[in-house]
Amino acid sequence: MTNVRMGYAGSRRSDLGCLGVARARTGNHIGDGDGTRGNRPRGNRVRADIEGARERGRVGARRTRASGLLIAAGLVTGLLAGLLPAGATLPHTVVVSEDPVDTTPHVLDGRVNAVVQIGDRIIAGGAFTQVRRQGTTQILNRRNAFAFDADTGAIDPDFDPRPDAPVQEAVAAPDGKHVFLVGDFNTIGGESRRKVAKLDADTGEVVASWEADASSSVLTDAVSGDRLFLGGKFSSIEGEDRELLAAVDVDTGAVDPAIDVPFAVPVTGSEAVRDIDLTPDGTRLVAIGNFTRVGGQVRNQVAMLQIGGGGASVTPWSTDAYAPPCSGGFDSIMRSLDVAPDGSYFVIATTGAYQGGPPKLCDTIARWPIATSGGNVRPTWVAYTGGDTTYSTMTTGAAVYVGGHMRWLNNPYAGDRQGVGAIPREGIAALDPINGLPLSWNPGRSRGVGVFDFLSTPIHLWVASDTERLGDEHHERIGAFPVAGGRVVPQPDPYGLPAHLYAVRQDGSVHEHTFNGSSAGSGANVPGLSMAGTQGGFALAGRIYNGTSSGTFLTRTFDGSNDGPTQTIDLHGLQDPPSPARVIVGTSIPVPGFDDHLRTMTGSFWNDGWLYYTVAGKSHLYRRAFTTESRVVGTELFLADQGKTPVPYRRVRGMAFASGKVFWATPNGVLWSAPFVDGQPTGTRVKVGGPGIDGVDWASRALFVFPT
Repeated sequence: MTNVRMGYAGSRRSDLGCLGVARARTGNHIGDGDGTRGNRPRGNRVRADIEGARERGRVGARRTRASGLLIAAGLVTGLLAGLLPAGATLPHTVVVSEDPVDTTPHVLDGRVNAVVQIGDRIIAGGAFTQVRRQGTTQILNRRNAFAFDADTGAIDPDFDPRPDAPVQEAVAAPDGKHVFLVGDFNTIGGESRRKVAKLDADTGEVVASWEADASSSVLTDAVSGDRLFLGGKFSSIEGEDRELLAAVDVDTGAVDPAIDVPFAVPVTGSEAVRDIDLTPDGTRLVAIGNFTRVGGQVRNQVAMLQIGGGGASVTPWSTDAYAPPCSGGFDSIMRSLDVAPDGSYFVIATTGAYQGGPPKLCDTIARWPIATSGGNVRPTWVAYTGGDTTYSTMTTGAAVYVGGHMRWLNNPYAGDRQGVGAIPREGIAALDPINGLPLSWNPGRSRGVGVFDFLSTPIHLWVASDTERLGDEHHERIGAFPVAGGRVVPQPDPYGLPAHLYAVRQDGSVHEHTFNGSSAGSGANVPGLSMAGTQGGFALAGRIYNGTSSGTFLTRTFDGSNDGPTQTIDLHGLQDPPSPARVIVGTSIPVPGFDDHLRTMTGSFWNDGWLYYTVAGKSHLYRRAFTTESRVVGTELFLADQGKTPVPYRRVRGMAFASGKVFWATPNGVLWSAPFVDGQPTGTRVKVGGPGIDGVDWASRALFVFPT
């Protein structure tokens, strides 16, 4: 799961009085195995950590809810101080560089499950015994936990708490001076501490006055205000009954009597909460794991709680999307969870082996809305690997990072092979937050089992795993990608009105008119643009995209008068129908090759990460995801027409979108408009042009809007 922690600490989830780090965590530390072999990508946890003044006592946490005075270091130099709202997280504005930093130390065996930044140091936990500083040959014994300088990679000679069993997660305390470690251990720093311990972040010494012993493994944690939330396989904390989820006081370790919502009834095997995360304001807690009842209510492997000063309660939010069974070899398919920095959505990564693809959510990454309520919440998007597990995920605003042992993404129709549309991504990837398609970021990593944690700081994205190659360099089990040298991912908006409306005639010539959405003004030919053979098209961010009668998907630059060289967009096999044959989800309509749709397209437009289009002779509005940054077309095909529609799709002859409305022409040359709401045309259609209105025959191969 992904946990964001703030303060002078980096940990999975922390609500700190000083700003630290945002971290993504994976809830994959118990009995994970999906029958795959060889190198696999590691699970990811991301933490955003703020390096402030270089003073000790700052803590980076996986998930930190910040309140009060927050001090953060800038990306280059200087000291910034200010107030951040409670629950604020530190997003990235760019996708990080693909070239890892050179100074990270090496963990020589086992795996790293958790990383958190506190001040200038990184604290790492997991299941390992030896470490080595980069550029040296000296091997140091470090059992399951160690600390090192975030800039130089120098290993702290004194921080050596030696938990007797693996550490599963780490999160910073709100004071920026301590760190919480959770896992399978019973002793740490020579002290008896069952599964949970609070350590001095500088020395690694166990805080003697703080105890919160658990009856069984603690797999996940998060800090919000004065509460440390714990999730795992336990049935009690400090002798008080708590089924899989509890909260304790960050200062005293006392069990919070107000947080007592039992999680129960496993899918199969042993019940567990694998991962938790909180919204930035601390009012919602999302949990995933092996359970089907929460507070006595049906919640299949994912639940959302309302959190307040008075306690916790189960919200109406629920979904049955994870109820269909995946492979019987898994007690639960849940592996990782992360709430977005703006608190509007969360992402879940799963295992489960390939079970036929959609609509099952086995071996997927899915985005879920938080504000939506009720008993049948559906994902905004689902990314399929084709049968490989992603163990960790983290959202930074600019991207959704995932890590596991996957080989491909955008691969819903093939199991353990590269299907039509699949994009190779070895072990680590960045997804477009809008539609879940892979971005062009592709450093690669040896796959192993997976990435088990991500940590996002102002200057790095840290990656914790079980393998030795990251970004084509040697980085054993821990590495970092710098923010410097990263790229801004464009998230273009469709052009608004008033603007120019361009019509591609049957002979490929282009005519344009000024247009305000209700009427057209003066017009003229565009001699610098010829689009012979065009089938549907749209303009976006200074480019034209269009299908062709030969079944290709093209793009070119455009300035309103002249175009640049035409480029063909790689369909990655989508020109062929999936094999074996598939149907559009929720219908009996076979999924054709995309080239069949491109060559018969009668209109198209792009909005909010999706390509919408009509085809000749079909009474449907189709949609596919499309990301302009990587030019990847989504493999899954959907129908956007749900229920009554004002658009006669079979009669469309050119279609465009602008300012919340869809515009289309019919064979008689009339131009129409209707509101476009929640991904489909709705309301009443209105005539806005045509031979008897403005003297223009709007029937065309394509219509598109471009600014004046």
